[in-house]
Formats: sequence, C-alpha cells, structure tokens
Amino acid sequence: MNIRFKRKKAMLFLVLLFPSIIYVILSSGKHSFLHRPVFGPKTVNEAGDTNYYTVPAFSFTRCNGEEVSLNDFENVITVVGFYDPFDSLVTSRMSNQMMTLHERFRDNPEFVLISLSSSNDSNSIQEACRIESEFPIVEGKWLLGTLNQDVKEFAISQLFLDKSDSLQCGFNNQQMVLIDKQKRIRSYRDAIQYVETTAMADDMKVVKAEEFISKKTKKREGE
Repeated sequence: MNIRFKRKKAMLFLVLLFPSIIYVILSSGKHSFLHRPVFGPKTVNEAGDTNYYTVPAFSFTRCNGEEVSLNDFENVITVVGFYDPFDSLVTSRMSNQMMTLHERFRDNPEFVLISLSSSNDSNSIQEACRIESEFPIVEGKWLLGTLNQDVKEFAISQLFLDKSDSLQCGFNNQQMVLIDKQKRIRSYRDAIQYVETTAMADDMKVVKAEEFISKKTKKREGE
C-alpha cells in the first residue's frame, strides 16, 4: 500500500514538473528536438550563410474557376498533396487523410491545405468539384484544383518527388509536402496512410513551434 502511494506521489510530481521543464528548455534555447530538416538544394555564400531552396510560385484553378497562387498565402504554412482523377480508390484515401488534417487545423488561419490534380487532363477539374461536394470543407482551408503548368515537371523539378514509371502520371503522387512560411520544403509524408498523416500533423506543429522559438531567440538577442 505504501509503495503504491509513493508511486502515485511520484507520478503527480512529474506531471506537475513537466510544464516547468518545457518552459526551461524553450527559454534556454536547448530545443534541438523541435526541428524539421529543410529539403532541396542549398548554397553557402561568402559570409557562411546557408541559402535554402524555396518552392517557386505556382498557380492552379479551382472548381469555381478561381485562379489561386502560392503567393496568395503569405505567412501561412502549406501542405500540398495530389488527387488522381483516374484512380478513385487512391483519391478517396488521400482525400480522407487531407480531411483529417483539415479537421485538426480548421480553426488555425496559419495552415492551408492544397490538393492538385496529378493530371493536366481538362476533365480533372470535375474530380475537384466532386471531392469538394463530399466533404464539409471550411472555405479557404482546403483548396483543390488543376495546376496551370505541366504537373509532372512541377512535381519532379520543384517539389522533388520521385519519378514513377508504374504510375500513369509519371511521378509519386501519393506524397504530401509540407512548405513553411518561407516557402521551404520541410517534410514529405505518405498521403494515404493514417499514421503518416498523424506524423504530418506533428511536423506542422513543429514547424510552427520553430517559428515561436526563433522569435524568442531574436527577442532575447536584441535585449
């Protein structure tokens, strides 16, 4: 009985102490575990500063005919995925995973989801309309449409997705890509697996936390 009481007391102590530990870590700058890598090519200038690859602006046309550009999302963390107008099963699975992210971040204006057709076929916009009609999407939170440039070239050369001879689109369209506010690529996850979607949600939170830590560090250095 005494041992059980001591265990409960120890657990209560740890629960009460945990927030303080987190505060000390964030305040002291010792938070290397809160970090996502930056993907893509990078260069180093003469001063020794690293310049990371940023995703060029791209535009796409939504179901309602509206043209949207990546540049429209300033100060926003973006997740870009794809839907396949010729594979209803894969599209259904990817859409369900996107909806999972939509529900987790629907009330946070700093996150936006984008699903692009993996085909430039003119009929693929109809699939975007169908998906939009099936889900209770908050306007402006999850946008679907067709890319206004060659989608295979965009996916391979700008998002660095793998080529695929086995898929009709010619690239791995079952990946979702996390792009931070500086338009840098921060994560790749499987777009049809729930466990990977959960990992993407964690990645999104980490990228947001990095921003908070960076602001605290700059503020502290300016004092």
